[in-house]
Amino acid sequence: MIMNETRSGFWTKIISFCAFATWSASLPFTVFLLKNGEEWSGASVLLFGLFSVLLPNFAWFANIFFLYACIKIHFGSKPVSWSVIIAIILSVDSFRLTELPNSIAIDNYGWGFVLWFLSLFILAIAAGTQWATRKHDDIYKFAKLEFYFWRLLKPLVIFLVLSTLCLSLFLLFNTLF
Repeated sequence: MIMNETRSGFWTKIISFCAFATWSASLPFTVFLLKNGEEWSGASVLLFGLFSVLLPNFAWFANIFFLYACIKIHFGSKPVSWSVIIAIILSVDSFRLTELPNSIAIDNYGWGFVLWFLSLFILAIAAGTQWATRKHDDIYKFAKLEFYFWRLLKPLVIFLVLSTLCLSLFLLFNTLF
């Protein structure tokens, strides 16, 4: 039983590390393409995002809940489901953002935006595995859960990859035409 709990915690940490790596990878990429041709990277949005409260837009605060959940998965023992849910809800507010504080309209979104959302959904998978393994402490139930988890994870990963690809192609064609 201890071995299974350690193993399940290991996979949860691996998945959350992948989420953090994807989040980190989004920082150098373009998040917003502006009408005047200027591009804002993920790092610049992260630095100046605190001022988004003035717009009012609260999507930047999803980063705080995201980082909190990553830290809690790696170093804490409490479930992080609520933190991830709040991060995803706050991140949806980014679609409401139509212009930056300097009154320049946002023309399109870039790869950084796509990777940021992908990192949130990967973290949601990590929180789900953490919740599921804590919920079932019996070895039989855990083994059954692990079997169904991998059985369900494959279509979910395929869906995430295909939806990210479709969103990326949509953004690419919006940029070109």
